[in-house]
Parts: sequence; structure tokens; C-alpha cells
Amino acid sequence: MEIRDILGNIRSDHVIHADCGPCKRSFRLDVAVLVERFGPDYPTLDALRKVVCKECGGKLTTMRAYDSKIKVGW
Repeated sequence: MEIRDILGNIRSDHVIHADCGPCKRSFRLDVAVLVERFGPDYPTLDALRKVVCKECGGKLTTMRAYDSKIKVGW
């Protein structure tokens, strides 16, 4: 069974965070919005390469995903 890296395979309880290279802002990407914009069969990395910072229009330099139910911090 082949596992495809597509937006539709991202679990609803996972979160994608991104950092903007030029302005250094960090923000959370709404997976549902990505699926609505590109479609569930769109390759995840291709979609993330098209996302730009809404503040400065810069390209994302860092993206990370994690399970939102895991407690993070001290």
C-alpha cells in the first residue's frame, strides 16, 4: 500500500506551523484552508511551497507539523 503525501492525508488533529524567512514571523497554517484552496489530492510540499507570509509576502523557510493533542512546553 502506497502512502501519498497529499493534503487529504493530514490528520485533523495535526497542526502545521511555519516561519517567514524575511520578517521572522511565525504562524499556524489552517489545514482545512489548504485543502479548500488546493484540493485534498494536492501534494503537501507543493502546497506549502506556494504559501507566503500574509504580512510581508515572503517565502516560508521552516515548516513543522505535530499532533495538537501533545502537550508542549515546561
